[in-house]
Amino acid sequence: MLSSRRFFFAVMILLAFSLAGCGAGGTGGGGTGLTSVSGRVAMEDLWGQPTVPQGVVLGVAGTDRWDTMLTDADGIYKIDNIPGGDYRVVVKKVLDLPADTVFMVNPSAGWSIHLMGRIPMVAVDFTVIIMPAPPKL
Repeated sequence: MLSSRRFFFAVMILLAFSLAGCGAGGTGGGGTGLTSVSGRVAMEDLWGQPTVPQGVVLGVAGTDRWDTMLTDADGIYKIDNIPGGDYRVVVKKVLDLPADTVFMVNPSAGWSIHLMGRIPMVAVDFTVIIMPAPPKL
């Protein structure tokens, strides 16, 4: 009876130490309090036909520290290692467009988000519409 009680207390102490170490930072999320933002960028032409969203640069407004160029043909992006806080995620530019082409983004002002450490923000999605410039008269 005494040895089973000791075993029980030993297991409980080990469990308490293991659980106490789970919230101590670790490497999940890039470090203490860091998180990520991810989503999808859909790109279409003026007539609503989908195109491959290549060359889209997303990031946090006001800094180029977390700028990320979209390389995924499906439009999936992820911005890593952002500390918790308030940010605005925007589409900054679209590379390799013809000189007379303009683009619009929905939502036009980007997404205002509040990040909390180690809690990723998902489904921060954008639509980019590419249109030729109006003809010069």
